[in-house]
Amino acid sequence: MDRGHVRERTRAMVDGMDGTQPGDPRKAARAVLEVLDSADPPLRRPDTLGEAQPRHNLD
Repeated sequence: MDRGHVRERTRAMVDGMDGTQPGDPRKAARAVLEVLDSADPPLRRPDTLGEAQPRHNLD
């Protein structure tokens, strides 16, 4: 089964999205580096547990 046409359409779609994402990648990179360079970086996002508790009844 030849799926070349699917691969070509998918590649064209992905290539069309590249560089169009919202936000500031430099600002995001600076924030990541700041957290990694901190003396006590968090192990997870601060709101992760709050999001998981309602879905998984972790009380």
